[in-house]
Amino acid sequence: KRFLYTANYSSGSVSMFRLGDDGSIQELCDFKQHSGQGKNPKRQEGPHVHFIGHSSDERGIWCVDLGLDTIFYYEVDAKHAKLIPEGQRDIHLPEGTGPRHFVLAGCRKEYMYVVCELSSEVYVFDCSAKKPQIIQSISTLDGCKTENTCAAIHLSEDGKYLYASNRGDDSIAVFSVEENHLLKLVEIKKTEGRNPRDFWIGDKLLLAANQDSNSITVFRTDLSTGRITYTGKSISCSKPVCLVSGRN
Repeated sequence: KRFLYTANYSSGSVSMFRLGDDGSIQELCDFKQHSGQGKNPKRQEGPHVHFIGHSSDERGIWCVDLGLDTIFYYEVDAKHAKLIPEGQRDIHLPEGTGPRHFVLAGCRKEYMYVVCELSSEVYVFDCSAKKPQIIQSISTLDGCKTENTCAAIHLSEDGKYLYASNRGDDSIAVFSVEENHLLKLVEIKKTEGRNPRDFWIGDKLLLAANQDSNSITVFRTDLSTGRITYTGKSISCSKPVCLVSGRN
């Protein structure tokens, strides 16, 4: 059975919808409301669910709550179309980090990379056991004191490099994924625009969506190093906030 999940940022809740055989959205079959607050009074005055993704075994979903510094785990009960909370698998990040999005490692999907909007960090978790463990935290700014919030996080197609965008510093942080699944900073590259809300990466190009400069800037990617180089090309676009591939 197929379902659609929505992260409701303002209300801090999660919705689960049934999908029809033709892909149409059917009834709301479950709804989970988070409660509480975080350390940051301006950004964490309540729960703010920002992203939802499947677990590595696809038996459950991880729900990233920026407001509560927590990634909640729900097992998907497909038979009854319900979400079953499993608190022991919840991931608790340090106060004030503000987790936003995550990606799972390409070859070993039990490793999770979480970009934290408020602290400008990427956290690496080993989720192979019932209780996930932090194995690394690394800055996306390399000591820079610029006022900054992180946005998007993506892996290269081969899983060897990880990229995260900085809004404020207006840059992309590039990391190599080492054999032990830890990250090593390769470079921090300016996006030649303002407020890179999202970016798309393929095997040869990286496109950065600069929301506040109304531009999508084009970079070449070096498959051997992960580094990106600005091509000098830019596409005009009104407030781009999300880039997705049209490939099946």
